[in-house]
Amino acid sequence: MKNKFKKKEEEVYCMKFWILTFGVDLFMVLIMIVFGRYLIKKAKKFKDPFGYNTGFSIKNKAVWEFANLSIGRAWFIGGLVLAPVVIIIMLYNIQSELYVVARVGGAICSISGLYMSLSTLTTVILLRIKFDKDGNRRIKK
Repeated sequence: MKNKFKKKEEEVYCMKFWILTFGVDLFMVLIMIVFGRYLIKKAKKFKDPFGYNTGFSIKNKAVWEFANLSIGRAWFIGGLVLAPVVIIIMLYNIQSELYVVARVGGAICSISGLYMSLSTLTTVILLRIKFDKDGNRRIKK
């Protein structure tokens, strides 16, 4: 009787951990979708405190708009693509062992964070390609 109770307690603990992991992974994706959409819509508002704020991106309004639209689109589209992937992978692992849930959930969270970081790096590179150091748009030759 005691062994059955212990087994049931472990299953409840594993399910609580799965819910937590699923929530964190979905939260990462929702941050990408919500802030991506916000940056796309509010990119016209120059020097908004919520936005892509770097020394280079606030040179002028054109650089600001380009940077916020670029990273906003990347996060919004990336979030829309990752959302069903996260849901499917986590639902597939709903009855898995605790260590499997931890590894899969951690991997998904890491991939989401890496995507957000790489999209930021991509925006920096695109800014350097499209604009000179003074914030003027480069002319195509």
